[in-house]
Amino acid sequence: MKKIIFLFFFSALFLGGYAQKEILLTTNWSTAGNAGILETDFIGPTNCAPLIFKTRNIERMRLLHNHSRLGIGFTNPQASLHLHFQEDISACNSGGGGVHGGGDDEESTTTSTNTGAPNRRLLRMTTPETGTASHRGFSAFYSGANITFNQLEQGNFFIEGPGGGLTISPDGRIGIGTNTPLAKLDVRGSFSAGALFATSADISNYLTAITYTLQALILVNTSLR
Repeated sequence: MKKIIFLFFFSALFLGGYAQKEILLTTNWSTAGNAGILETDFIGPTNCAPLIFKTRNIERMRLLHNHSRLGIGFTNPQASLHLHFQEDISACNSGGGGVHGGGDDEESTTTSTNTGAPNRRLLRMTTPETGTASHRGFSAFYSGANITFNQLEQGNFFIEGPGGGLTISPDGRIGIGTNTPLAKLDVRGSFSAGALFATSADISNYLTAITYTLQALILVNTSLR
């Protein structure tokens, strides 16, 4: 009788442990895709630990546990989105069983047209209209302490507010109050300035233009008499 009770107890432990193992296996997150996901399901820790993403055993992205702050290339993000340029020293060897799907390093570095120094791309945005080639879309570069926002398309770059904004044309003209600036700085409307600086050539051109305008007004006034 004791042997029967022992066998029954041992069988119950074995079946219970096997069932628990099956439950754990069926609730694991599959890298091949998952079905039956509920709105209450999630990926992430339930304790006071950040959610960390790594490739090649190197941390790439971190979501803090106590703030809605995501750091890419940085372990202590100071904003909702904190981008920090992270450059690998060694090349990835795809022969070790991994899948190499990263971008080329050459595409992340350009030469600044302002300083001539190397620019490193920190942010890039593309659309179906721009395509994904390296010379398309919008990018933010850094070179030392300098930050460059680069509109790579042959289109206007807009900075807009509720009541208007600023336009930078593909040839570098800046328009305020207009989307089609006709000069290096084209302001449509009133403006104030604490000081105005101009070269002697500029002043000569301005005075010549004013002279011609006054002469034309005098002629018109004379003809109307």
